[in-house]
Amino acid sequence: MDALRQFSLEGKVALVTGSGGSIGATIAEGYLSAGAAVAISDRDRAKVDEVVARLSDKGTVFGAPCDVTDADSVEAAVENVVGELGRIDILCTAAGLALRTPAIELSAE
Repeated sequence: MDALRQFSLEGKVALVTGSGGSIGATIAEGYLSAGAAVAISDRDRAKVDEVVARLSDKGTVFGAPCDVTDADSVEAAVENVVGELGRIDILCTAAGLALRTPAIELSAE
């Protein structure tokens, strides 16, 4: 069996937060290569637009700007992705910041 077929994401929809950066954009490109439709999400709209333009010839790509530190922004992005691509099957959280606090001590805020 062909290795790529074994890992096929054909028909799946992925949302990649932080995909305006190099790690997130590379993950998004990998999902596209495996056949998924991909929503590019980052808090910087210019980066979202740049990655969408760069990857658009590789498959179905949708820009969904989002600040993951803002619950309303996350909700709006999810609604946009579902409205455009129908659903979300895969969530990759490549957005991040460095906090030296145990996760159990963090609030949503």
